[in-house]
Amino acid sequence: MKSKKRDLLKEFMDTKLVNKLRLYTVIMVVMVAIVIYEVLISKFSPELAVVGFISGIVVGIFVARIYKLSWDESNNNVTGTVDVIGGIILVLYFTYIFTRTYYLGQWVSGIPLFAFILSMTAGTMFGRIINTRHDVLKILRALKLM
Repeated sequence: MKSKKRDLLKEFMDTKLVNKLRLYTVIMVVMVAIVIYEVLISKFSPELAVVGFISGIVVGIFVARIYKLSWDESNNNVTGTVDVIGGIILVLYFTYIFTRTYYLGQWVSGIPLFAFILSMTAGTMFGRIINTRHDVLKILRALKLM
């Protein structure tokens, strides 16, 4: 069943969208590996890593709305475009990216801050992947392609 969904996603998703999701996956895996390394080597708590990852997932699900996904009849696939709401979310996301170190630095500092931000970023990437995949599958179901 998962293989069938994966094949449908590859077939009916815009190449640019697929490449973005692949890039998010690679970045997420690298960041998770670094966080695991920091948990094992330094005094960074696993609980803080999990909290960072989960809060990142919440942000990622919200931020995934930057791209409004829709069916493109001419190319026969799902594409993503940035609309007004997506632009507003993009501005809020950039504000979050640039200010999170300042605000989180009031509770955590040094290596734990670095690891916490990495775990949040990895969670954000994971949330974006999950939400984008969910939205694409929803479009394919609505079109009765699944």
